[in-house]
Amino acid sequence: MKCKHVVAFIVIVLMTSLAACSREPATFQGQRFPGCPRPAVIENARGIKAVLGTDAGMHGLWDPKAFAELCDFSAWEKIFVRNETIEEYVRRGSFVPLYIHSDGAPLFEVRVGETGFPAAPTAEEQRWATKVSAPYLFQSNGALALSGIEYINGSAAPDARTIALPAGRWTITVLLLEPPRDPAGLHDRVPNFLVLANPESGTSLQYRWSVETFGKR
Repeated sequence: MKCKHVVAFIVIVLMTSLAACSREPATFQGQRFPGCPRPAVIENARGIKAVLGTDAGMHGLWDPKAFAELCDFSAWEKIFVRNETIEEYVRRGSFVPLYIHSDGAPLFEVRVGETGFPAAPTAEEQRWATKVSAPYLFQSNGALALSGIEYINGSAAPDARTIALPAGRWTITVLLLEPPRDPAGLHDRVPNFLVLANPESGTSLQYRWSVETFGKR
C-alpha cells in the first residue's frame, strides 16, 4: 500500500473512532469502573433534590439492578454511546433519559407519589414549565438512581443519588422549569428538571420510548 493510501486509511479510522465515541467524556480512562466493588447506598427518602453534573451531555433515571454487572468502560459503551441501544433500555423501563443536549450541573428534583396521592407540580411550577414530557415507563426493582450517564455502573458513585422505590411499574413525567429571575434568588432554588414519579395507574398509557426527553419523536 502506498504511503498516501496508508495515511488516508489512518485518517478514516480515526474519524470513525471519534464519531463512535462522541458521548465518551474525558474522565473515562477506566477509573470510573473499579470492578464493581460495592453497591450504591440506597437512601430511605421520598425523593431527591440535588445538583448533579455530566460531561456526556445526558442525565438519566436508572434501575441499579439492571446495571449491576456494568463494571468497565467496554460494557458501558456498548449501551450508552448509541441512541439505539439506549432506547432498548428505555423500552425495558430500566432507563429514563433527561436529555437536552447539554453538559453541566442542573438542579434536579424527583418527587415520588403514591396511589391516591400522586406527585404533581404546584400551580407556580405549571406556569414556569417550558417543556413537559410524555410519560415514560420505569420498572423498579426496589430502587431508583439519578446521575449523568457516565456514572451509571454497578458501583457506588459520589456523583449519583439512589433512593428506595417500591418494586413495580412507575410512570415518569419530566418538566423543564424556567422561573422568572428576581432579587430574592428564586431562580437558584427552583429545580431545572422536575421529575414526577407515580405508580402506574390502571388506565392505558402511551409511553414515550425516545432518548429525546422532549419533542415530537
